[in-house]
Amino acid sequence: MSDTVNGVTTRQGGSIKAGDASTYSKFEITINIINPETDINTKYTYTCNSDVRVKKFWTAGSENHPPDNVLFTIYPEGDFGDIATGFDSFSGSIGAKKIYIKTGKGIVTKGDIEGGPEEGQTIRGSGTWLSS
Repeated sequence: MSDTVNGVTTRQGGSIKAGDASTYSKFEITINIINPETDINTKYTYTCNSDVRVKKFWTAGSENHPPDNVLFTIYPEGDFGDIATGFDSFSGSIGAKKIYIKTGKGIVTKGDIEGGPEEGQTIRGSGTWLSS
């Protein structure tokens, strides 16, 4: 589900997850975008490398089957595929069962998580957007 208001699009759904280690500095954000004109569903993955290691975390809900309603992606008006490409920096915060990340291209991902640090901490780094 997507809504555009004042040039900003909000997309509900997606997931965030890291590997199997107990702490890590690399994680992935996965977002599925359906083009309303063609009805084609495209999966976008942002592979992030953070400047700090944090305790394992994932989208709230079942670790293997995260629900689609707890992670939100907000991005500037336009074709998400034109925005979410190649290298992109990010900054944000994680902790207390919440995550907030804003990329240098203006894409915001936020929502509820399980695991992660008990108290909030700032994270930043960079990553690469891929689509399939």
